[in-house]
Amino acid sequence: MIALIIIIFVSLLSIYISYRKFKDIFHPLSLLCCWWGIWCVVANFSITGVFAPSLHTSILVSMMILFLMVGGIVGQKIAVKGGTERDTDSEVVFIKRVLKIIFIIITPIILFYFFRAINIFFTEGIENYRMLVFGTKETPSILFKSGPIELLYYLLIYSLMFYSLLASIALYFQSQKRESLSCLYYLLYAILLNFLDAIMRLGRFNIYHILILLGLVFFYRARREKNYKKLLIGIIVGMTILSSIVGIGYFRDKNKRDLLSQLKIYLIEYHTVGFAIFDQELKDKNSYLQTHLSYGRGVLGGVDQLVGLLARKVGFKKFSAPVQEIAFNMQTQRVIGNRGRAEFGCVSADCPIRYNAFSTILYTFYLDAREFAFVIFPFILGLLTTFFYERMTNHNSIHYTVMFLTSFFIIFFSIFQSQIEAPATWITIFISYLLQTYHLNLQKTNLHKC
Repeated sequence: MIALIIIIFVSLLSIYISYRKFKDIFHPLSLLCCWWGIWCVVANFSITGVFAPSLHTSILVSMMILFLMVGGIVGQKIAVKGGTERDTDSEVVFIKRVLKIIFIIITPIILFYFFRAINIFFTEGIENYRMLVFGTKETPSILFKSGPIELLYYLLIYSLMFYSLLASIALYFQSQKRESLSCLYYLLYAILLNFLDAIMRLGRFNIYHILILLGLVFFYRARREKNYKKLLIGIIVGMTILSSIVGIGYFRDKNKRDLLSQLKIYLIEYHTVGFAIFDQELKDKNSYLQTHLSYGRGVLGGVDQLVGLLARKVGFKKFSAPVQEIAFNMQTQRVIGNRGRAEFGCVSADCPIRYNAFSTILYTFYLDAREFAFVIFPFILGLLTTFFYERMTNHNSIHYTVMFLTSFFIIFFSIFQSQIEAPATWITIFISYLLQTYHLNLQKTNLHKC
């Protein structure tokens, strides 16, 4: 009960701070704080049988929510002090050219593996495909047939695809009415490529990413233009995508549970299981989480992993990034609840719930700096999110829009897996920064020529 009171109080406090400091209860940080707060509250009710988190975990989540807002207040003050109006028309033309090049590079590769996946569906069967599509050290992926090729696809093709999705969303958000239709074509094409990738790997999170990021941009654009028809269209599209997520889950589920049970698992359990896994690791004094300390390398996990790849290539075979250790530790099946209910296909009251993933950003924070991390890292993330949001809305910058979407994405989707550990996240940030620098230098050169 104390845990519930703390979480609810801090979540309501975040809304109040958003109203007082940002003059907007729908500020992105307010949405993110409520997102984490709501699911932590739901986790305490153990609806699907997953163990409720302890008071310690609830306090850490509350600290994260609180310092996200504190960082946001500082980020807003920094954002209004500087920055200049951007040449949006020039940036739109530049990003369109970049997207065309990316689409030309990645389309044939994605189509090749997509059609190979379709062929495997018909020859091998769809139900076992998910187990075989992600390779291990011993068994290569049935789709890529080689560990290095699968890694190369994820680092290069997937990263470019992810950047193209964010950039096309940003392009559409910043486009004027006269350009919105042409920009919409880029957005639809990027969505198509992400959808094909989701099908060929039978993954639902690509679709979920599209759903949330599109919904976010549709909402803020509709508010800016006071055009709520777009918001209604966005809701309809979102419901369609959500149905696709459940549909993919049904095909992947060997037990073929009824639809209501599926919804409870995908819409409730998947959003709360991370709290239970983190809590279990937190309570176990012999767990990897309690016996190791990564001193900030976890938060920089995507960069650390890329450095590790290069280090092993040049001879440092024993180099190991915390991200790899976390992934290895998370492969172990652990019991984090008990269903004991007929609606979930259980034949007895003893029906343990086992998971081997969902290392949320809570895990990364604690591994890096224990309780202190729940002050400093959320503060930085809150600062960056608000800074980029203010620059996005006040300076019409596609670059800042991409960076805002990236920071929002990290906080929102790290309730499942820590997105700050993903190399694709850091590669996307690097691509955006590189293109921004190149575009600004190009503008300066053209200005000097004039």
